[in-house]
Amino acid sequence: LDMVDFRIKATLPEDLLAYESYELTLHDTQSAGLTFAPSTVKVYVDGNLITEGYEVIQGKGLAHNTCTFEVKFADATELTGVKNGSVIEVMYQSQLNEGAVIGSAGNPNTVYGEYSNSYYPSDKGRTPDDTVIVFTYKVNVDKVTKNEQDENLKNILQSKSNIKIIDDYIPEIQEVVMTINAGVDETRTYIDE
Repeated sequence: LDMVDFRIKATLPEDLLAYESYELTLHDTQSAGLTFAPSTVKVYVDGNLITEGYEVIQGKGLAHNTCTFEVKFADATELTGVKNGSVIEVMYQSQLNEGAVIGSAGNPNTVYGEYSNSYYPSDKGRTPDDTVIVFTYKVNVDKVTKNEQDENLKNILQSKSNIKIIDDYIPEIQEVVMTINAGVDETRTYIDE
């Protein structure tokens, strides 16, 4: 099934370097139709890839057991290249799995941030939840070959698309229908932000 790209973006405070320590944790909760791929996580500070200063947490180590995973920065003031107002981006992928909801309900993915809210380490703030929905649709396709006469095509066109055939005229869609493989179930994925 399809891999879906996600990006979490967090802007650090303009007075970041005045903090003795600045903790930031990004909490991500995915629906049952998505499977997080931890090996795909990449973290950037102001567009530059970093490989340390953060931890990806799953399972028993989660601060909130309702999350799928968390990305924790124990002290963002010590990240390579960080400055006041820096932007952290976490890029990762999840796979649509067999539990994916097909259709308009979609597969939500919700994230929120928890951060140092003052110069006192115990004072924490929380962002509002931000949710994106991954939509996937299934399309059943019927094949009609040139060897099958116009009558079959007319029946298919009328039953599948409410096209009326007048005086044996077959619309141009005939050529498109004829080139599709027989019995193919195709799934398309779209993300609504």
